Amino acid sequence: MSLTFEDEVAEKKEEMVKLLESISLGDIESAGLSLSFAGKTFQFKDLQVIEEDDLEEKMRAEFRDKLNQQQQRIREKINTKVNQLLTMHQQKQNELERKERSLAAKYSNAAMMPDITYDHAKKGLMVVRNPGKNDELLWLFRGRYQCKFFLKSRAKKAKAIDKTLRRRLVKDIIIRIKTRGTQVVQVSTHNPDAEMTPFWHYHKMSSTSDCWGTWRNASNWSDPNDIIHIAKDALAVLETINEGSVAKDNPNGLPRLDTVRDHLKTITKTMTKEFKDAIGADDTIEEADVWSTTM
Repeated sequence: MSLTFEDEVAEKKEEMVKLLESISLGDIESAGLSLSFAGKTFQFKDLQVIEEDDLEEKMRAEFRDKLNQQQQRIREKINTKVNQLLTMHQQKQNELERKERSLAAKYSNAAMMPDITYDHAKKGLMVVRNPGKNDELLWLFRGRYQCKFFLKSRAKKAKAIDKTLRRRLVKDIIIRIKTRGTQVVQVSTHNPDAEMTPFWHYHKMSSTSDCWGTWRNASNWSDPNDIIHIAKDALAVLETINEGSVAKDNPNGLPRLDTVRDHLKTITKTMTKEFKDAIGADDTIEEADVWSTTM
């Protein structure tokens, strides 16, 4: 089994210490004493002992102390360097483990990208992860805003907007649906531009909030077709202007509310061909077909 990094460092340290401690003053033999001065060297081979203490032994003792001091300094330097190396390795290991845990947590909470087919794309649907919120998806449905009806305050029946004005009430739009897991979190309207700016309409309360009245989108989804159904329902709700819950009477790019009031026609139970042509309707429209934010 291969050694760990810490075991390898400990092994090398032990080798260096053993090598250091193998140096012994007893292995050093003296061939006499030599002195150098005035550019000359004098070698003394036979020395007369003046005192009982052996001069060579005194010198050995002094050298031994010096050697021990140097060995101790070297040991301390080895220990310091080894500890620094181990600390640095441990810090890098801790950082690597922290990043691994962070990455694992990130992907454990990540929303799985759904199976979007070419048929879904042809219907105008695409999906991306919500930037900064890895557990959320943003579904983008490209549709068309078409205001067709107007419901006056306290009125029981909506009126149709004639086609002369309805042409100005047709805009490309993105219905953005935010989901977290299988939960539908938000439905909002946006322009199909690079910045996905808010689409201001008569019931847009703020840049991030739309008034949908009593309509409640499905709270969960299990298939991309569920998202398409929610988006189409939202577009259907936007077909009717409810005077009782108007948030903006002059939204950017759309006619003023007063102008819309001047172009209304009464809806019959089953409209005649002449009336359908007048408002630009292609199919028979009955009262039950009119969506409302309060009905």
